[in-house]
Amino acid sequence: MATHPTASQPVPPGPVDAHVDERVNPPAPDGRGDGAGSLPLKHCPRCGHSKPLSAFYTRRNGRPSGYCRDCQRSASRANYERRCQDPAQLAHIRALDRQRKQRSRVRRGSGVAS
Repeated sequence: MATHPTASQPVPPGPVDAHVDERVNPPAPDGRGDGAGSLPLKHCPRCGHSKPLSAFYTRRNGRPSGYCRDCQRSASRANYERRCQDPAQLAHIRALDRQRKQRSRVRRGSGVAS
């Protein structure tokens, strides 16, 4: 394993996500050890904070999501509330969901195409 130039601990090899800040946390002000346990950080563009990877959801491909869990939850909640306010938008979304589900059933061979 290679050593990161700003850290005394090795950086594990593996796929690199463009949004992951691979620098470890800087040393504590008194110079003893590192500030917060040497966790890799990722920057959330919505809230502007750098957080440990455990604060992000993991996508199906194993990489962290673009936004932290808190920002992702608040965005999902806002979208849900916004869509439920407009009956026409809600009907449109339900129609799209029915079509998508129907296509999925046809692909799996477990349903009848209409």
